[in-house]
Amino acid sequence: MAPQETNCRCPPWLAYSAMVQIVELPQHRMLAFIEACNRSRYRPSREEAHAWHSSPTPRKGHFVPGPNSMGAGVLRIADMLSATFDVLGPQGERAPDESVLDHLIRIRWVKDERGLTLTQLGLAMLAEARHVKRAEESTVIVLETTDRFAYARLVGQIASIGSALLVDPYFRLRELETILDNTEVNRVLISKQYKGSSEARAELRTALNAVAAVVDMEIRATASSTLHDRILVSDEGPVYMLGASLNTVGVANTVFMRIPDSAAAALRAQAEDLWDAADAVGSASLVAPTEPSALAEIRAAGDQSVSVTQA
Repeated sequence: MAPQETNCRCPPWLAYSAMVQIVELPQHRMLAFIEACNRSRYRPSREEAHAWHSSPTPRKGHFVPGPNSMGAGVLRIADMLSATFDVLGPQGERAPDESVLDHLIRIRWVKDERGLTLTQLGLAMLAEARHVKRAEESTVIVLETTDRFAYARLVGQIASIGSALLVDPYFRLRELETILDNTEVNRVLISKQYKGSSEARAELRTALNAVAAVVDMEIRATASSTLHDRILVSDEGPVYMLGASLNTVGVANTVFMRIPDSAAAALRAQAEDLWDAADAVGSASLVAPTEPSALAEIRAAGDQSVSVTQA
């Protein structure tokens, strides 16, 4: 079934993608504390690490019972019960919980040799914890219809990513001009499966021919029904999702967000497979310095618009 231009649904992988957390928060805090000390060439003792981890912030005030208060009586009863059990003899006891620090030493993330330091394994785990935290703190940009600069803000985000593959089924000539002039996107994958696709491809092909040797861009089109998500795949780095096509930003509410790494690899592979199997629409290779506006030559030559022709 051919995709519809108004389609803006959440892809199924988004509901099921989740990052596997290897380093728990208490471990992350202890590793970060020891590393912070080591950066200043100080090796904290076990007692110092325990003291910080058990009370990283000032203690809150608490009630201290007076000698004649009910609380004091409860404490005396507890003391008597404890003495009674001591007389009767031990009936078994619960081993104390292992501390976070003892656990990290046991699993060889931390070593205690004249003070605490992180092992190579501990350093690797701390780096992993920070990597996961950065991924979880990925920015989600909401692009609302009430925001007159929604499209401009989106273009700014795309420009900050650098060289990339843009997957947008309904990419048209207006979007090409903006992308060429303001971003480093050098590949665009579009769909053949919608009304007006032939016209759109003719416009794009003619425009790329007109700016050949001035820009670096290739556009391909696929008839695959699996092409429906709008994504931006950076050449080296993250993958981003756009909830709607560029031509509807500002017309319908949508979001631009970074995809968690656990799902990004699959999306990148799918996009590259679609790209490899797609048909060429047109391309232009950069052999001269880029002009401030990649399509300025078209407008300057008698202010003529790009002709719509079928190659």
